[in-house]
Amino acid sequence: MSVLRERIREVGKKEWLEYENGWNYKSVGYDHYNNKHKRHAMVVESLELFGMVTSAFGLVFLSGSLCIFLVSLFVVHLQK
Repeated sequence: MSVLRERIREVGKKEWLEYENGWNYKSVGYDHYNNKHKRHAMVVESLELFGMVTSAFGLVFLSGSLCIFLVSLFVVHLQK
C-alpha cells in the first residue's frame, strides 16, 4: 500500500511540475471540436429517445382505440 501511495505522489508531483513549466496545456481546436461532436451526438440521441417514447405512446393509444372500437362493434352486433 505504501508503494502505491509513493507512486501516486510521484505522478502528482510530475504532473504539477509539467503544469508549472507550461508543457501541460490544452489544445483549443481539439477541445472545441470534441465538445461540438459530443453536443451533436447528445442531441441526436435525445431526438431518437423522444421518437421512441412518442411512438410507444402512439402505439398504446392506437391499440387502445382499436380495442374499444372492436368491443363496441361486438356489443352493437350482439344487440341486433
